[in-house]
Amino acid sequence: MGNRPKTAKIALIFFLTSLLLSLLPGCGKTAPAAKSEQAFALDTVVSITYYNDRDKPAVLEALALCEDYEKVFSRTRPDSELYLLNERGSMAVSEALLSVLTLALDCCRESGGRYDVTLGGVSALYDFSGTPRRPDDAEIAEALAHTGWEKLRIDGAAVTLGDPAAVIDLGSVAKGWIADRMKELLISRGVEHAIISLGGNILCLGARPDGTPYRVGIRYPERDSTALAATVAVAEGSVVTSGVYERFFVAEGQTWHHLLDPATGKPLQNGLSAVSIVGPESARCDALSTVCFALGPEAGPAYIDTLPGYEAVFIRDDGSQIKTMGFAALEQK
Repeated sequence: MGNRPKTAKIALIFFLTSLLLSLLPGCGKTAPAAKSEQAFALDTVVSITYYNDRDKPAVLEALALCEDYEKVFSRTRPDSELYLLNERGSMAVSEALLSVLTLALDCCRESGGRYDVTLGGVSALYDFSGTPRRPDDAEIAEALAHTGWEKLRIDGAAVTLGDPAAVIDLGSVAKGWIADRMKELLISRGVEHAIISLGGNILCLGARPDGTPYRVGIRYPERDSTALAATVAVAEGSVVTSGVYERFFVAEGQTWHHLLDPATGKPLQNGLSAVSIVGPESARCDALSTVCFALGPEAGPAYIDTLPGYEAVFIRDDGSQIKTMGFAALEQK
C-alpha cells in the first residue's frame, strides 16, 4: 500500500444535475424535484432520495429498518444477535443473520481465504477513531491464532464457531444486504424511483422519473474533490467502494487502514487504494469490493470477469486504473 498518507476521501456522488437533489426535465415534462430523508445508523449517515410526496411514509419505514438490523449485525453492540453468537460460540440464528453469514462464507471460500469473516478479533485490536492505536506483533499473533473461516460451520439455522475465541465481523457485507432489504420494502410499498445511500454503498431503484439512468461518480483518492476516476450510468443496481480512505491513521510515516490481510493481521499492501464494484445486488457488491481489494490488482479483476452482471474499477496508489472487461459499457463520458 506504500507509506504515503491517504488524506483524501473517495466518495460515491450523484449527478442528478449540478447538486444532489434536483432533476433535469425529461420526456417533454417538468421532472419532480428530488427529496431526501436521512438517519444515522450502522455508524454512518443513511439517506434515501425520492421523488413523490406520497412515498415519504415508505421512505421513513425503510430508514427504520436500519435500527432493526443494527440489532442483528453489530459486532460491538451487546444486545445484537451477532454479539450473542460471538459470545456463545454456537446457537440457532435468525433468517437475516443466516443469510449474511452464508454469503460471507461463500466469499471466503471463493477468495481462497484472502477474505476472512472471522477477523473480528484482529480488527478489534485497532482503533481508527479517537486516539489511533495499532497493536504490537504479539497481540496480532495471539488474535490470528483464533481466526480461520473454516472454523465457522452452518447446519440449517445452527451456526457454530469451532474456536470459541473466534470473532465474526460482518462489516464488509451487512450494509449491502440491508440496502437490498430497504429496496425490497420500498418496492413493496409502490415506490418506483429512489436512491439508497449507506456510507459508500449506493443502491438505485428504477431510473430517474424522466426515464434516464442515474449518473454515479467515483472519485479519485488523494486528489481534488471534483476529480473523478469514472462516472457510470445506473438505472437499477448498486455501486459500492472499499478503500483505504474509510478508516485509517498515519503512524511513523506509514498508513494503517482497516482492510486487513488475513495472513498477517496487518493492513493489506498490494498497491491498491480502492475498489468500486457495480452490480445488481448491493450485498454482493459490498462483499466483492472487500474480496477484490484483498485479491489484489491482478487476481481481483480476473475474478470479477467470471461473474456475469458485475463490473469493477480498481484504483492503484499512483492513481492509475484497472477496469474489468465490461466496465467501459457502463461509463458516461
